[in-house]
Amino acid sequence: MRSRAKATWLALIALAGVGVMATLAAPTTAHAAIDDTEVLDALEEVRKDPNISPERKVRTLKWAGEDKPEERKPTVSVPWLRGLFEWIAGMSRLILWIGIIVVLGLIVLFIKRVVSGASYTKQVRAPDAPTHVQELDIRPESLPDEIGTAALALWERNDHRAALALLYRGLLSRLVHVHGVAIRESTTEADCLKLAVPRLQSEVAQYASMLVRVWQHAVYGAREPAADEMQALCTRFDRSFPAQPVGGAS
Repeated sequence: MRSRAKATWLALIALAGVGVMATLAAPTTAHAAIDDTEVLDALEEVRKDPNISPERKVRTLKWAGEDKPEERKPTVSVPWLRGLFEWIAGMSRLILWIGIIVVLGLIVLFIKRVVSGASYTKQVRAPDAPTHVQELDIRPESLPDEIGTAALALWERNDHRAALALLYRGLLSRLVHVHGVAIRESTTEADCLKLAVPRLQSEVAQYASMLVRVWQHAVYGAREPAADEMQALCTRFDRSFPAQPVGGAS
């Protein structure tokens, strides 16, 4: 490479010197034109010289088929990944629609409950009312409609124990079936009052307390009430605990 460059520079310097000398020696325009032609011919000769020309052909060995352009490998695609994203998008839409349907269903259910609750008449009655309390039958069908009048008739026939028992049975029955007091079969007199008083008006609660006290004195203390006291209890009973329609009563 260095020898080629050196030869090229020497040729260029020689040509430049010839051109300068020709210019100095040329007396006329015709001689200058001839000299220019000679310069171009000289440059062409220099260009053809393989040792001086900047372009050079070099023969090399190649494998057969090496001249074919390289085929670009196709980009590896991931079809399952695209399918995964499409599936996620589809599931998102499905979940959105399911959520909308659930919300609409809850709204419809809420409206239905509000409407049904507004038109629902609640019956004041214990869901599992007992038929007996301390072996006393408190079923409404086992009692007369006017309990106070019937008890007073028994009292006047000197059947005092039956009259008192009828008043107490009637009290328990009305508390359970009319006022919805949660009295059970084993509930005592004191427990009945504790359960009943908060659900009764003050005047009615006082009457119930007085009737329970008279009943306890007669049963446990063998002390019967006076005639006027018993008459007052019988007279006030139907006003304090009036009969009301009871579901399931015959």
